[in-house]
Formats: sequence, structure tokens, C-alpha cells
Amino acid sequence: MLEEYFIPAPHVGKYAKLFRYNEGDMAILLLHGFNSSEKIWLPPRDLGRFSVARKLADKGFSVWLLRFSDSLVADIKNLALHDFNTALELIERIEGRRVFCIVAHSMGGIVFRYFLQKYGRKHHAGDLSRGILLAVPNHGVSPFFFLKNSDSMDAWVFQFLLLIENKSLVSLSNRVFFQMMDRSSLMREINASEKVLHPDLVWYNAIGIKDIFVTRGSASFSEDELKRAGVREYHEEEFLATHMDNAFQFLRSLYDPILRNTFSREEHRKMDKVLRRTVETLEYLVVPPIYRSKACFEWWFKGLFTS
Repeated sequence: MLEEYFIPAPHVGKYAKLFRYNEGDMAILLLHGFNSSEKIWLPPRDLGRFSVARKLADKGFSVWLLRFSDSLVADIKNLALHDFNTALELIERIEGRRVFCIVAHSMGGIVFRYFLQKYGRKHHAGDLSRGILLAVPNHGVSPFFFLKNSDSMDAWVFQFLLLIENKSLVSLSNRVFFQMMDRSSLMREINASEKVLHPDLVWYNAIGIKDIFVTRGSASFSEDELKRAGVREYHEEEFLATHMDNAFQFLRSLYDPILRNTFSREEHRKMDKVLRRTVETLEYLVVPPIYRSKACFEWWFKGLFTS
């Protein structure tokens, strides 16, 4: 059973939640992404599906999971300097030692990078030595992705809103969605710094080949960026993986209207549940989301023991 700790988050009037999945020798903290939760790391009910939290626990690590107070409309800066910072402090207080590794998916990696640029390895982050980035949009997501995948004018609307936000005429900076765009003021700030990555950490940056949201161009760092930051050890690899569990939602949009018009509400609910498990299990076997990729895990896990 998960140990649960509440972290008041006055910046959104909610709570962040910190969970301890396993008590072990060294502490690792896992961060989820945009509009997600700690559940991406936990063992799913479907047999055979891979779980990072379970695997780390089996290896004897102390595994911690952070659920951000709001990963949809909050300010990433507050998630970094409050939710994440407080979680590090709480883990140190409970365990009597500091976290040595952060594993971050998508937006969680931006939170992590922003924190390091502001605080570095001070205070409760003093023992950090490993940074694992999984499908992190380090250079932002292009709003024209939506134009390419839609007949609407959404991308142009996003561009206009980003222009307003960057000119500080209207503050949209409290919206994670806009902050993740490649031309947002946050992305400009975080990538304008010489220290795009902290130089004293060993970095592993995993990219999903089938990721339609975060491209290699967005996730990858150039040699010039790494040299300018003074990064001593950096590893990057591509994996046959998607960004997140997404096939079910697409298929559901096709079959759901038929089920609703054919079966009762209770029958529809039961069939929907069965179909979800079936599709997600098949999706995992063919092309898993990057946080459930066994190959990806084995790649960066080896790096936890290098000098």
C-alpha cells in the first residue's frame, strides 16, 4: 500500500501528493507529465505490463512518486519551486537522506530543469547525481503540430495567444499547456540560460520514435548546448515507444457511439472496461509508452551504478 503525504499548494488552492511506493536503500523520485498522475509509474492491472516503480522496488530502491498539485493549468515555475522543492524536503525529513536520482516524464522534466536552474544542487537537492528524462519537450512543442493534425485554425490561435503572453499584455503564464509551447516565455527563459542542463549530473535523455507530441528536435540537446552548459556526461537514445497511452482514446472515439446506441449504460460500461484493458495491453506489447518501455528502463537503469 502506498504511503501518502499531502503538500499544501497555496499557489493553486489545492494539494500536491507525495507517495512512497517502497522503502529501500537509495531514494528515487518519479515525476509525471502534463495532465497526468503518479499512476503512469505504478503496476497496471493487466498482467505482463511493465512498471518502473515496481522494478525499482524489486531492485531495493526507496521509490517516491509526486503528484503535482495541478498539471493542467498551474504555473510550471510554482510546480518546480514549491511542489517539487517541498517534496525533496519532505523525503529528506522522512528518510534522513536526500534523493539521488530524478526520473521525469514530459512536463516533469521541464519542472526538474527549471528547479535546477534556479536552485542548483543546494539544500535538499545536494545529493542529486542522476537526471533521467523521458520524452521531455526540452525545446517546447510546436503549436503547428495541431495545424498538421487538424483542419481547424487552432495553431494560429495558439500563436496569437503566445504572442500576447510573451508581450506581457495578458498573463497566460499560469497555464502549463501554453508554457509547453516552443515560443512561450518559459521555454525562451529556460533555454536561453547557459546551463540548459546542470553540469554536475549524469544525464540520460530517452526519445520515443513513435512519439507524435515530442519530436527528436524538441527533446534532444545539441553538442553546442551541452558544451556551453559544461555537462560532463550525457547519454541520448531513441526507443520504439510512444509518448503516452493513447491508442485506446482514439479507438474509443470510433466505437463508443455505436456501443452507446446499442447497449444499456451498465453493459456499455463493462464493455468499455474490457476493451480498454485489451487495447492498452496490445498497445504495450507492440509499441509501449516510453515510461512502460522495458528496453528504455534497462538502458538508463544501468547508469545508476556508473561512477
